[in-house]
Order: sequence, then C-alpha cells, then structure tokens
Amino acid sequence: MRKRWLHSLVALGTCAFVCGVFAEQPNIIFILTDDLGYGDLGVMGHPYVQSPNIDRLANEGLLLEQAYSAGAWCSPSRAALMNGVYPAREFNVNNWELSADRPTLTSMFKEAGYATAHFGKWHMGDSEGVPPPAEYGVDENFGTQSTGPVWTDEEMAESHHRERTAARYVDLSIDFMTRKKDQPFFINLWVHNTHAIVNPTDEQLAVYDDLQVSIDDFEDPLQRDFLEFIAEHGNVTNAMRAFCADVTAVDTEIGRLLSSLAALGLEDNTIVVFTSDNGPAPYLKVGERDLLIPRFEKSPKLMNSVGSAGPYRDRKSSLHDGGIHVPFFVRWPGKIPSGIDSSTVFCGVDLLPTLAGLVDGVAAPEDIDGEDLSAAWLGSPQERATPLFWCDKPGWSALRDGKWKAHLQGDTIRLYNLDEDLSESVNVADAYPEIAGTYFDTLKEWEDALPAKTPATNGEGGVVTDFFVAGTDASSIDLTWSNLAGSVVLESSTTSLPLIDSVQDSFLDSEGVSGIIKLNLQAVDDGSSRFNPFTWSGGGQSTGNVVHTMSSQGWGVQTSTKTNGDIQDSEALILTFDLSELSLGADQTLVLSAIGLFNDVAEYSGDLWMRNQEVPAGELGAGRLLANHVSSFSDAMPIRDGDQIALMEGSTKIRLAKLTFDILPVGFNAPKISISLDTGNMFVGATNLSADVYLRIQQRESLTSGAWTDVAVTSGVSLAEWALETTNASSFFRVQSSDTYPVPRFGYLFKPVDDSFVSGANTASNYGSNTNLSLRVGGTGQKLVSYLKFDVDAVPSSISEVWLKVYAAQAVSNEVTFRAVADNAWDESTITWKNRPGSGDVITKKASLSKGWNTFDFFGHITTTGTYSVAITTVDPSELVLMSKESVYDSVLEIRETPDGPETPVGLFAGGSMYGSYGNNAAEVKSSGFDTLLLWSAKVNSEGKINYNLTENPLAEHGWYVGEKDWIEQLVDLKTAPSTVKRIEFSVSAWGDASFANIDALIEAEGTGEDSRLYQSFKVLRDVLGADAINFDDEEHYDVDSMVEFSKMLSVLGYKVTLCPYMRPEGVWNPVYEQLEAYQPGLVDRIYVQCYAGGAANYPENWNTKFTGDLKVIPGLSISPSDAGWKTPAEVETQLSEWKDHCGGGFIWLHQEILNEGYGVSNVANAVINGLQ
Repeated sequence: MRKRWLHSLVALGTCAFVCGVFAEQPNIIFILTDDLGYGDLGVMGHPYVQSPNIDRLANEGLLLEQAYSAGAWCSPSRAALMNGVYPAREFNVNNWELSADRPTLTSMFKEAGYATAHFGKWHMGDSEGVPPPAEYGVDENFGTQSTGPVWTDEEMAESHHRERTAARYVDLSIDFMTRKKDQPFFINLWVHNTHAIVNPTDEQLAVYDDLQVSIDDFEDPLQRDFLEFIAEHGNVTNAMRAFCADVTAVDTEIGRLLSSLAALGLEDNTIVVFTSDNGPAPYLKVGERDLLIPRFEKSPKLMNSVGSAGPYRDRKSSLHDGGIHVPFFVRWPGKIPSGIDSSTVFCGVDLLPTLAGLVDGVAAPEDIDGEDLSAAWLGSPQERATPLFWCDKPGWSALRDGKWKAHLQGDTIRLYNLDEDLSESVNVADAYPEIAGTYFDTLKEWEDALPAKTPATNGEGGVVTDFFVAGTDASSIDLTWSNLAGSVVLESSTTSLPLIDSVQDSFLDSEGVSGIIKLNLQAVDDGSSRFNPFTWSGGGQSTGNVVHTMSSQGWGVQTSTKTNGDIQDSEALILTFDLSELSLGADQTLVLSAIGLFNDVAEYSGDLWMRNQEVPAGELGAGRLLANHVSSFSDAMPIRDGDQIALMEGSTKIRLAKLTFDILPVGFNAPKISISLDTGNMFVGATNLSADVYLRIQQRESLTSGAWTDVAVTSGVSLAEWALETTNASSFFRVQSSDTYPVPRFGYLFKPVDDSFVSGANTASNYGSNTNLSLRVGGTGQKLVSYLKFDVDAVPSSISEVWLKVYAAQAVSNEVTFRAVADNAWDESTITWKNRPGSGDVITKKASLSKGWNTFDFFGHITTTGTYSVAITTVDPSELVLMSKESVYDSVLEIRETPDGPETPVGLFAGGSMYGSYGNNAAEVKSSGFDTLLLWSAKVNSEGKINYNLTENPLAEHGWYVGEKDWIEQLVDLKTAPSTVKRIEFSVSAWGDASFANIDALIEAEGTGEDSRLYQSFKVLRDVLGADAINFDDEEHYDVDSMVEFSKMLSVLGYKVTLCPYMRPEGVWNPVYEQLEAYQPGLVDRIYVQCYAGGAANYPENWNTKFTGDLKVIPGLSISPSDAGWKTPAEVETQLSEWKDHCGGGFIWLHQEILNEGYGVSNVANAVINGLQ
C-alpha cells in the first residue's frame, strides 16, 4: 500500500528564501484540472494512478496541504480564481457569468505587459450576449463553454472528443509560449480531465490493462466505502482503469508542456501553478449515494468517476472538505522552495493577490476577498487575517477559521475540529457552545451581507418554486394548467366582502415595459366567514401588512410582497388584474409565474384557480385549475386585462406571501413540470425543455429549515422523467430552473434601440416618442433628418447579406440616403436639432421608395458587433414619413449567415409523418442525406391561426405556440450536428386549401405590422420552431399583390421565401419573383417546380426561361404510385441525371410515401444526390 504523499516530501521549516516582490517578471502557467479530487494523484497517495510528470512538479515545488477551492462546483470556483472575490458575493447560483466589472488575473497581467492566453474550459458564461474571454484581458483563447472561439459541433461529436482535448490545449500553449518567449506571458491551461463522462481511448486504457482493484489498497474509509458501492452496481476494476487512464492522459500532456518549457530555456523563470476546481465527481453527499443508481442506469460510464477525496467527507457540490479541499502545487525554481506547507490555509480567492505579491509591476485590486500569501509560497507559512467563507447555494454556508470548520444550514450550526476530525464526522457544537455561537453569528452576518440569490439567468427570466408532498398521499399534482369545464368556486360563494383598494405595482423597464398593474383584492366565503381582510389606510399599511411598490430596471422577474390575514375553511381570496395602464413591447407579454404562500404551516392542501372574465361561468375555459397541494404556482401563465386568480383553502390556514410576474417574449411555450404520487414514490416529469434549460429538483425533510439536497438534475434535453422515493413521512421538494424561458437565436435580427427625427424649424424640440420618422430637404428652417441606432450584440462568423428594412407610410419618388454616424452617444429621448450628431460617408441610397417595406443593402458596413447609428436624409422638398419603433412597423436590421449546405439542395417534403411524436422518423431523416426539410403544410385560417398538415394540428395562435411540445426540440435537433439537414421550410397551403385567400383578407383587414395576427403567427414558427424559410404552395388563389406583401412581412421576420409552382409561371410566379428580387435581391433563393401529378409535363429547362437571373429551378419528383409521372428511386436518379445541367437541386414528394413503399429514406436521398452529380 502506498503511503500518503506527506511521507514522501520534506515539510518546510523556517524560510530559507528572501520573501518579497521580485524585480523580474516571471512567466506564469496556471494549470487547472476539472473535478480532480484531493487523493487522485500518485504524489497524493493514490495506489494506482501513474502521474509522474505532475508528481515531479509537486516534488520540485511547494505543496500546500491546506488548499481549498472557493466553490464546490466548476463555475463559481473558476470565477473566484480569476477575480479573487468570493463567488457568493456576485456569482449568482444560476447565473454563470463572470463579472465584467472587476479586474481578473488575465487583465491584471495584461496591463503589466504580459501576453495572455486561455486554452481550455471557460465555464464562466457562454450564453448569448455574455462577453468573450477577450473582454477579460485574454489575448488568445480557445476551448469550451465561452463566447470566444470554441470547438465546432462536428468536432465535439467525434468519438472520444473530450479525451483528446488536452493534447490540443497543450499544443496551443506550446505554440503560444514559443511565439511569446521574448516577453512575459500568462497562460491559463484549463483541461477537462477528469470531469464526467470519463471515457478514455483504447490507447489511453492500455496503460492499465493489468490493473486489478483491491478496495483495501485505499487508506481512507470514505473512499473504500464509495468504491464498495460502485462494486455493488458495476465493475469497479473497469471503472478504476478508465479513471486512472484519464489522469495519466492529462499527465502525459502536462509532461509535454514542461519539457517544451525547459527546451525553450524558460523553466527557471516560469511560475507553474497546478490545482483543481473542486472535489471529485459525481457530486454526492453522505447518506445520498443511492440517488446515483438511476443516474448510473441512464449513463453507465458515470461509474467511471471514481476519484478520491482522500480522507475528506463528501464530493463535488458539497461544502464539506471533500467538495472543496483540493491538491495545490506551485513551482518556481530558485525562488519558491520545494517541500510541504501543512499550516497555511490557502483558497482560490488568494491566487490573484498572491501572484500580484510576487511580480513587480502588478497590483491587486483592494476590494477583493483574497489575501496575499506570497510569503508562504516563499517559505514562511502564514496565518490568515480572516476566516475563509463559502456559500455556493442558498441555505448552506460554511467557514474555516484555523482548526475550526463551521457549517450553517438554516438555523442549525455544526462545528468540527479539523485537527482531530478530517472527515467532519463528529459535530462538537454542543461541546463548544460559545465557539459555535460565535460562528453562528458570523455566518448569519455573512449571509445577510450577500446579495439575494435569484434564479434569473442573463436577464431572461426563471423560476424557483417550493412544493410539498406528503409521503403517504396518493393524490396528484399537475403544475400544467389546462382548460377545465365549469367555473371557479367563487361562483357558488354566498358572501362577498367589499372590494379592497387596488394595489399598484409600477414597472420601469429598459426593454420597453412601463406602466402600472393594479391588483384588486376581494375575499369571499361560504357564509361563515373567519377571514381577516386587509385593512389599508391612505395607501399605506396597517400592522402586519406590507405593500412594496416595484421599481426595477431591466428584463426579468418583478416581485411584489403582500402580507395579509389568514384564509380558512372554504374561503377564497380573489385577485383581479387591471392592466389598462401597462404598456408592453410588441414582442412581449406579461405572465404570472408564482403565487407564494407563507411557509408557516405544516401542510397546504388548497387550490389555485384562474378564470377569465370574458368566458361565461360554466363554459369551457371559464375556470383553470392552476395547481393543488402546492405552496406556489410555477407555470408561466399569460395574464390579460380582467383575469382573476382565486386562492381557495380547506381547513388549514395560509397567508399570501408574494406574486411573481415575468415579462417574456411573445410566442415561447414555457416548460411544464408535473408531479404525481403513488405508494410512497413521487413521479416527476418535465417536458418542453430546450437546450438552454437547467432544471434541478431538490429535497429536504422540513418545510422551513434544513439543507436542500439535489435529487435530480437535467439540462440540454427536451423532456425528463424521474421516480423519486419519499422516504420520510413528509418530504419537501423544490424545483429550480436557471433559464426557464430561453429565447433561441434563429438568425440575426435587430430592432432599433433608439430612433427619432429632428427639425430645423424647431431646433430645441425632441420627437423621440413619435410613431413616425420624418424627412425633408430645404433650408435649415425646413430640413427634417431622421436617425436610427442599433446595438448589434452578435454576428455570424461568415456574413453573406446585411439588410436594413424600413417602412414608408407613402410612396417616395425622390432619393433617400443613409449615412454613417460615428457618435452613438445620442438617444431618442434627448436628441434635438441643436445636439444632433454629425453624419459621415454614404452607406447606401435609393432613387425612390414604395409604400410599405423597403430594403437597403448594408453589406460591408456592419462586419462585427457594436453600436451602429445612421442618419437618413432626402432630396424631396415635401415631408416624407417613415415609421418609427413606436409604431407597429419598426425598422429591422437583418444580418444573414453564409448558408451551411450544398450548392445543389436536396429537399424532402414531409407531412404528418414528421410531426410531434414521430421522433424515430426525424432521427432517420437527420442522417439521410437530405439537407432541406419542407414541412407540408402550414394552413392559415381566417383568424390568422396556423394549423399543420391535413389533420389540422394547431401550431400557432395569437402569437403563442400551441403545438406538440416535443416538436420544438425535434426540429432544433434535426439541424444539430451531426446532421445532413441544414434548413427547415414550412410550406404554406395546398391544392384545395384557402390559406392564401385568408392571407390576402388578413392583409387587407390588418396589414402586416407587429400587431397583426399574420405577423404574430409566423413569428412563432421562426422564434420557437426555428424555421428558415416559408415555401409558397399556392394552387388556388394566385394573387400577386398579397403574395408580395406577405413575402415582405416574412423578410422582416428573417425568413427566406421559396416558391413551389406547377403552373402559371408567366402571370403569377414570374411577377412575384421579379417584384421580390427588386425589393431584396436573393429573398427568393429557391424555386421548386413540381414535375409530377398536375406538373408531370414540366421540365426544368423550360421553367428556367421564365425567370431572369442565374437562379435555376429545383425540380421535384414523386415516388408515390398514385401520382402521375411518379418514379422509383432508380428512375429518380436516371431522370435527374438527364436534367442535372438545368437543375438548381432536386426534391422528393413525399416522406410518407417513402415509408409506405419501404424504399428507405437514405436510399431515396442518394438517388437524388447521385442523379445531380
């Protein structure tokens, strides 16, 4: 048995080195491993791991025995290493973004003249809009989980991708230090080893072919116990081989790095720091290991995570030492002595100030939590000036102060003497009440000083909800609200108390939300009222009643808290919403996300109902059961003016605590969570998730106190299901979602953040709130100039088109010019003729404008992210009117990505065979060879609602997606690598269908503005389902003008438009194409021609002559025996081979027929591909 490392190294004695700042500027390489446990290296006592290079680094440098990470999991720990601040101070539990307002390691050394690089995992913000590593002082970067350069989807899909990443990161590091060897450099080398899932290559595994595990080889009882558990559920030897191979693989790469450092002659002047971000995976707390069993069943390779926390309790995600006590070595030959420092307590927050303390010309910020412990690194062990603190998650904080470790969970303090109890197994709080009391107060003060933890992620909304489940209760909980027949209980109540004064909640929101929500509160009962109503006086509050008026800037959750008397028996509290003074943006809606109830009761078994006053009592939809047996309601429910909420209660007292509202983008169907109980097991289902959703279920034994522990976690999946055992008589659960309402980016569309016109006749007047933008030439006293400003927060890597689209209230016969404006400091609320910014070079101009939408080519003007302003002028002496963002026709800036797909598209029309539950069919198409999926058909009814296919499946209604939830993820997944599908189109209408007649009528009645039903419905297909194009299959109406107007509206939504005729090229399809080509060249990028059934006599060569330009038509063939001109796959290949010189691609009708005939989707795709080659 190998003895622990402290037997193999010499402990430090007195300082033999001069302590202080060195005049030279050493290079710095910071190596950070992922989930590597305290006992996972040879030098740390692991009996099997071969890590000769890391061991040599430890032996040649200083090993800090008492080193901690500042967080118990990846993101907060990394943030603290970068900025020296306790993550709990500003690193939100579910917001993984590193603060851009503080100096970081990389920015600090960059300012001191260092070349800086980051290679590897970032994991401190990778969602849209988060600054890239370059904004934190990183000159060069590559890796994962950042908004900087990352691996492609194709690379990440390769077998054993994760296991090969370290080699790439070391290659980049060696190249960087070779190029920068003549100046000081700083490198973050943050590898993925040994984060789950551990899946080494055969070559990496070969090192441990002969390994046979004996659990007795491990010294530490907690690790032996864990390995015995692994052995009960899998092959512990195979798991250990995989884990050791993963460690040795990264050790080999680190050896390559150290050898290159020496070969470059840089070894003596380079500080190398090595540590881990937290304890070993999988996250697990004592007594909870059985929770891993279903995770093992779902992902067997998770059992390969058999890392060791050494003698310490728990693993990753725990604030016990097993989750935060990490290996830590630092080497600087000739400066830092080799040996062990067993007394200095070092933490990740100390890294920044300690490095600054060693290097000349580098100063650490003053407002950080870390301490300069450079004297300890130089040989003189130090005592901390202050204790160490942790608070990764609400409800659990901890501190380390000398030999004492204290944990505060709720109002319970636990105390451990680490000198005698490394495993934190003996709580000595009762034996040392004064010390425990002092630390209780200290931790309470620490928690109170922290910012409130909210679930809102990147300003996009979120939800945290608590709900109660009795272990023996066989009732059902369904948090998904649905229409129910009948009315709410309040209809049968016999007594009604007077209407209470309305509570007003004010919204002040930078995203276009303003105004007041009025909540009228009314109490009703069954005639024997024991309800103690609110007592308001003069808009203030009485004893025990509190009203907070909201005033918050930014997007997201707005909360008001109200405390009132009890609700008992069959009483109800009714809340009626008056939104008449609330103003939302055109793409926003108000939803109610939670009704909180005071958690001061043993059990709540009442119901939450919603009704809409527009629906008569007793009719379908009059009442909706929101939730029962819950203490809050978490589902996002749209709130309209006049809606009511009723809280009804049986025999237990409850008190209303809070209402939570979200401002959400119109059209996104929020995730749903359902819970049911059966014989002591709780079954949880989550559906309609997206790749951005992070969902967590936690449990504790008390409603009001105790630590929440994870029982289920998911992200990046469309649905999830769990069966959870309720082991106690009462179990309490919580659902957390960090990004419940993601707004996926399909394309790059930007609305103006500011727009206004200025007048030479009224030089001090501001017109920023007007719905129009005016233009006019003339003398200074007559001139009108308009301005637009856009914040472009993201651009594609390869830009093919940039269009600015503006709406003209009338036709313009004189020239309109757009000029660049360099000064972006203006805003629409203050701009006047006197302070207007100057304009520069001409971007583009047009000789005239048509009434309605007009496009301007901005290609070449916008090439990267940033703020862009433009001035608009005219030579027309009459006033011209464009529409502003205060209207329903606000301007749009569209940036299009270079298409990812072949030049000759291979398309497949598919109907109901691809909808919703037909997931297996989608998977087959994804790998088939077809690159374009045309979903047929989207049918528009007279109300502007969209139904899918001939079976009338509802898709979009009044700006909301109402289709099958699974379809959202299926369509997103269809275009996610590895996949041959690059583009999804919705084909509108069909033979015998009135969709285009309905579209014509809707345009005539409502126009195509943002408030029109047509706009809202097709915005759903784009924003929620990610459709790339709308295909016109009009075989009935044939109205050119309405098709053109419809197409312009689609262009404003970011769509391409494709045509699919089988006849009437001259009178219909040619005029449509020519007018749209004049409006926006390339808007119609494909013309599919039906060469089957009614179009069986069509030939692509003839159709090409009907359209000007180089665009070749894409002929389609049917493989259905019921269609005239149908073909077998072999005949499809032959026919397309004859036509290929005249084809822009090819398509097949119809997916269902491929299934019916048993041809195989890939075989048919190959027939098209081979025929076109």
